Amino acid sequence: MDNDKISVIVPIYNVERYLRKCVYSILRQSYKNLEIILVDDGSTDNSGVICDEFAKLDGRIVVIHKVNGGLSSARNDGLEIVTGKYIGFVDSDDWIEPNMYKRLYDFLKINKCSVVECAVNNVYGESVEIFDKKEDIIMNGRDAIKLQLKQVGNNIFPRIAVWSKLFEADFWKNRRFPEGKIHEDYMLTCEAFYESKKVGLIREGLYNHLYTNKASIINSKFGEKDLFLEKQYAARIEYFERSKDDELMVMALRQYYYIVLTLFWKCAVNKMKQEFYYLKIMRGNKKNIMKLTSGMIRQQFRLAIYLPKVYLFFRKIIEWKKCHL
Repeated sequence: MDNDKISVIVPIYNVERYLRKCVYSILRQSYKNLEIILVDDGSTDNSGVICDEFAKLDGRIVVIHKVNGGLSSARNDGLEIVTGKYIGFVDSDDWIEPNMYKRLYDFLKINKCSVVECAVNNVYGESVEIFDKKEDIIMNGRDAIKLQLKQVGNNIFPRIAVWSKLFEADFWKNRRFPEGKIHEDYMLTCEAFYESKKVGLIREGLYNHLYTNKASIINSKFGEKDLFLEKQYAARIEYFERSKDDELMVMALRQYYYIVLTLFWKCAVNKMKQEFYYLKIMRGNKKNIMKLTSGMIRQQFRLAIYLPKVYLFFRKIIEWKKCHL
């Protein structure tokens, strides 16, 4: 059952080390009716050459070479030329299991879902966190978002990112990624779920997402663009407010505060002046934060608000232990 074409968009920038593994994993899919769009976003290494080599090997591959514009720009250029009934995204330093698109497509068609997502294996250098296979889930889009909003960290399921999912192409007809930002897909995923009558969640790790190593999550370069993450989480609050969905708005607000706490930590580690901006947000909303949080999370907020230096000291120890123990 692979009559419908799936368009797979791969944004590419200076990933010659990983690109072949990524593209081969797509070419070897058991689902064969694919359109593979490789978007070379102005790479200065051999990534563009590798793309052209693959195009000669397989007629399903389309290559776009463009001036560097960032991840969103590359994805948007891919969306302009898609011809498939369904759309998926794969990051160029990740790779997928041979049956991923077959599983996503069959699940979507059989259960009449608008969006289907598989679980993700987190890859830290030589170490891989395999997502334990559990029972698959079908739920309405609102419940999928509720499940997402209850979680924090790297193992959220369903994920906020667009990779590891299969979308109906119609969803993307009048939508594009905001350019010049990162975490640009958060609101789009939120909208895709919320507008779906059925969302499918395959609880098997079929998508492999690469981190350089565990320490890189904490110590990786963190810059101005990363601060857009707060705006994306704030936008979700506004989205649910416009939708008059008070329950999800409160849940989104709770998760927003947690992201503010995380950004406060990251700015402090990277010696960025914005740490005081996030501290001000927490102090200005401390009553609401204490009302919406509980347990250890509340204790973290209390320490960060009243004794920020002490909080940062203990957080540094905790994060070090996560990486080295």
